[in-house]
Amino acid sequence: MSFHQTIKWRTLKFDLRQGARLQTDVEVASEDLYDLYVNERLYVTAVLTPSQLKEWSIGFLYSEGLINSIGEVKRVSINGDSIGVEITGTRSLESKTPKVGRFLLGSCASTLMKERISYVKGVSRQLLSKDLTIPKELIKRISASLNEISRTYRATGGTHSAAIFGREGELLICSEDIGRHNAVDKVIGASLMKEIGLNDKILAVSGRISGDLVFKCSRARIPIVLSPSAPLSMGLRLAEMAGITLIGFAREDRFNVYTYPHRIE
Repeated sequence: MSFHQTIKWRTLKFDLRQGARLQTDVEVASEDLYDLYVNERLYVTAVLTPSQLKEWSIGFLYSEGLINSIGEVKRVSINGDSIGVEITGTRSLESKTPKVGRFLLGSCASTLMKERISYVKGVSRQLLSKDLTIPKELIKRISASLNEISRTYRATGGTHSAAIFGREGELLICSEDIGRHNAVDKVIGASLMKEIGLNDKILAVSGRISGDLVFKCSRARIPIVLSPSAPLSMGLRLAEMAGITLIGFAREDRFNVYTYPHRIE
């Protein structure tokens, strides 16, 4: 199955400084609607870049808590704009609220956040027990590598990137998507499929570090998260609760370490 992350669009470009106008074809990031069915039940309708759909579905279900390992996934099928995943058991599925897009239906957002706070507090001991430390120079290398792999972004300006790096700075997995949450789900899903443990790895993501993203990292037991962009307040609070080292504004020779700076030498 072939997927295209960009499309060509005939565009009239103006340059007021030069007093010029030019009609040309430009690349635009693709976005499509996909229905995700879990055990034949519609669970979510998501807006995605049409690539790594299998990885996204597995990573998303893992982040949601519907699966705890790749062994619980029986089958993933993609048919047009429909993604079907068959998982073992339905106890988790029955307790979940279906979503449309990225938003919860109803008024359960506060309940969900309380559940997430309880969860990250529960995994903090595991995350803090890791003796992972990295040299500060590695942050610059990883940030530069994230920019280098963001090919669709450089062509369109319309996507986010996420990547998993080893403790020596080696690139292991990368993805791009119109949504930063989707990009993170894709690399987590790919790591599950490849059976790559993440408890001694580094996640780099191009967008703002929100509470949702930090929660996904706590689920995957990722101890270090960095971004060239800014953290948000809930992202900082959850990172502090979870035991995650959170790094923001990682650009060239500068970066800020907001939580657990002992991991940066």
